[in-house]
Order: sequence, then C-alpha cells, then structure tokens
Amino acid sequence: MSFEEYIDKAEANVFMAKVLKATFDSLRTAYADNDGVKIGKRKTRLLFPKYRRKNNKNEELRVSEQELRFVFVEKLAKLCDENSDYFFSVETPTIGSYLFSESETYKELKKTNENLELPCIHQRGVSGNFDMTIYKRGAENKYELVCLIEFKAGSVSEKSFKEVLLKLSNPQEKEDKGDSPLRFLIHLVERGLSKQTKQNYDNALCWLKTKGNSPVPLQDVTYIYGSLKKGKKTLRWQANKGSRILLQLQTFSPKVHI
Repeated sequence: MSFEEYIDKAEANVFMAKVLKATFDSLRTAYADNDGVKIGKRKTRLLFPKYRRKNNKNEELRVSEQELRFVFVEKLAKLCDENSDYFFSVETPTIGSYLFSESETYKELKKTNENLELPCIHQRGVSGNFDMTIYKRGAENKYELVCLIEFKAGSVSEKSFKEVLLKLSNPQEKEDKGDSPLRFLIHLVERGLSKQTKQNYDNALCWLKTKGNSPVPLQDVTYIYGSLKKGKKTLRWQANKGSRILLQLQTFSPKVHI
C-alpha cells in the first residue's frame, strides 16, 4: 500500500481509533467497578462474572472475549448513529476458502502435497467468518468494506493466532474492484500479555511470513491489545511490517493514548 492509499483511509482509521478508545475506557471502568464498588456508585452496568477453578474455593473474575465484543458493538453502534455513513456486520462469512482441520479433504490433498500445512488458504476449503466487518457509504449509496475485525481475550494458542492472522492477512478478503480494507486483531487481557501468549503470537507471525499459503503478498494486520489492570497501557500496537507501523501510529496517536 502506498502512502497516498494509506492516507485515503485516514478517516476510517480515526473512526476505529474512537471506537477502540471508547471500548477500552469502558471496559477498564467496569473492571475497576468490580473491585468492591457499591451498586449506587458504579459508573457502568457491565459486570465481569466470577467463577471458581476446580479444587479452588477462591472466586476469580472471568475476563472473556464476550465482554470485548459486546462493549465494542455498543460503542460502535453509538458512533455509527452519530456518523450515518458507517454500518457493520457480525459473523461475516469470508470471501476466501480455508482448511483449518484435518478433514477428509485435507487428508486427500495431503497425499499429493506432503508440504501442505494447516491452516491454509485453499480453493477446496470452506468459508470462515470474521467476528465483525465495518462498511462505509460509498459512491451511488453502495456499501464499501473498510474494516475486517477479529476479537480475542486472555491466553491465545499459537494455532488460534495462525488461523486468525491467515484470514485477516489474506489479500482475497476484499470486495471486487474495491480497496483493501483495514485489518484488526483486537485482544483483551487482564494484566498484560503473558510470555507464552506473546511467544505464540511471535511464532504465528513468523510462520505466516515464511510458510503462509498465499499466492500473493499478504496484507498488513494491526494487532491491538488492551490491558484492564491499572498501571498498564490501554492500547499497544504492532503490525506485520515495521515500515507500516509508523504510518499507523501517526494516524492513531492524536486520538488514542499509547
């Protein structure tokens, strides 16, 4: 993507920055309210439920992908109402076809291609889903795809990172004759990324760059993780290629605390 093409997407970037900031601000407030705040003094209505691990009497807060999804949709819908040019879809089917498991199709293909690894992009695969997609009103009042979004929370396995990054970075995931959309992996954590999760992400990213099954160059994915714990930075940013992350940070930094 050229600098000019990236600047053309500045409006969508700023819109996403507003949604992300509102989302993580609300989640951190709700998390803080769970710490003994009386009902009448709570600033949000979102409750993080508690659970007990096996053979452990102590209760722990459950921080999951569901809280991230619902608050994000709430903030997104509000901003869409304020800006009538934006719309969204949930669990949107992918355009590309993928093999994620050792299905009969994969086993058959493996017989003639020993180097075929999972996950992979393949015409004999099946459609996946994106957790959310965002559209903007375009020319002739048509919907233009501007963002692909996947959500994660807590610990994430290397396998899960591979599958999500492969979908998000697939250049086929765009509308016919349309520009390539922005691509986001948004990750909610309680106290920061664990060493194992960070290693899983790094391994998946390395695999994607060297072994990802794609006939053309992969698209950049912006990886965002937000911590709920006080004293941690609200948002952090990381992209596939260092040259691109500078442009992304320049676009977001006026609106989001980093």
